[in-house]
Parts: sequence; structure tokens; C-alpha cells
Amino acid sequence: MKISNLCKVSALAVSLAVMGAPSSANAISVSDMVNKVVAYIAKKGASKMCIKGNIFNGVVSIRSFEGNLCNASAGTAGLALATCLEANTEKFNESGCFKKAVKKLGLSGTEGTAAILAAAKTAMEAEITKVGSNVAQMACAKASTLPDGTAKTIALSKCPV
Repeated sequence: MKISNLCKVSALAVSLAVMGAPSSANAISVSDMVNKVVAYIAKKGASKMCIKGNIFNGVVSIRSFEGNLCNASAGTAGLALATCLEANTEKFNESGCFKKAVKKLGLSGTEGTAAILAAAKTAMEAEITKVGSNVAQMACAKASTLPDGTAKTIALSKCPV
């Protein structure tokens, strides 16, 4: 078999294996997603929470897992929006995370930034003080390194020091 044909067969085999494997977003629990994001921001800083996820480059952000973490609860939706919308890192407002988060908060996404951030702040504040909340786990991991804005203000005021 020629080298080029071997490469094609190998690429096809890898593609079929990936397509046949369960999607990481569907196969992973919310708790596992949170743990992966927290581990990543512990290494890189919470300022990296909003970048586009890339499993091949080891980037695990709140936007990873097809944005499903942004839909896990109103609080996680609020955290995602309060952290990422103002900075609009890598076109956050066009991401699956953004779309799922605004929907989780009962919004359409066309309300305007101020209205979306107000809803996000309310949702985040409601959950961040709950014991064991995913929001507290992510926001408090590196609160001081969150991008300046709504989420950082809430995290610094609500997270234990």
C-alpha cells in the first residue's frame, strides 16, 4: 500500500473513531466540566475563562463542551455572561455559550448588553453564596484574576478570601 493511501486509510479510521465516540459535551457531567475549567484557570488564571475552548491545544474554558456549562444553571449562565460579555473575548456574543446562557436566563440575546448584564448579575449573585455551587467553585478559584467587570466585582465581594 502506498504511503498516501495509508495516510488516507488512517485518517478515515481516526475520523470514524471520533464520530463513533460519544460527544464530550454529552458524555461529561456538569461536575466534571466544572472541575476541568477550574483546573485550567488554576493554571492559566481566570482571565482565560472566556477564550474559545480547544481540546487539541488543552484549552478548557467556560465555552468548552459545546457551551453546555453555560446552560447548567441560571448561576452558571450568569457567571458566563458577567465574565465574558463585557470583554467579548473571541466574539463571545456569537458563541454557543452566549446563546445557551441568555436562553437559560429567559432572554433572547437582543435586549442589549446592560439588560443582559443586569440579569446575569442577579443570577450569579443568587447562586454564588450557595454551599457547593458550581458558580462559587469557578468564580472563587481565581477571583482576583477574573477580567475587570461585573463577575469580578461580585466574586471579590462574595467569595471567601
